[in-house]
Amino acid sequence: MSAAKCNECYSSLNLATCLHCSIPLCDNAGHLNEHIQANPSHRQYYSHKISRLVKCCKSTCKVTDIKDLLTCHYCFDKAFDKFYDMYTATWKGTGLSIISGSICCEDHFAWHRMNCMNANVEESAYIISKSSQKHKRVQLSDFIF
Repeated sequence: MSAAKCNECYSSLNLATCLHCSIPLCDNAGHLNEHIQANPSHRQYYSHKISRLVKCCKSTCKVTDIKDLLTCHYCFDKAFDKFYDMYTATWKGTGLSIISGSICCEDHFAWHRMNCMNANVEESAYIISKSSQKHKRVQLSDFIF
């Protein structure tokens, strides 16, 4: 999957692959969000940035539906500040590990909230906003994809 390019614009940045149809899509131009909105039954995505299925960080948890996952933006920002190299525009492995560890289902995000006082409580913590407008080109997460 390392030579993947967006099916819409051929970009190789910020990629996710839909596991339902095996189509790589970029997040930075909004193609990923458009695909999710147009294909609501496609619920599992592989992130090329974190090199794994986008799923709840709890290893025993089976939640992989991208619409049911939340993120802690505070932990993302902390990882960025400590583990992203602005000169080379690359992540250190620990930063990517923190990012994948900050993606949770609702049940495990409740646990994360108890341990991280800065975790978002509003619906803005969802990867896919519950109030997002359909067919609008929106970048979902520069941290995950």
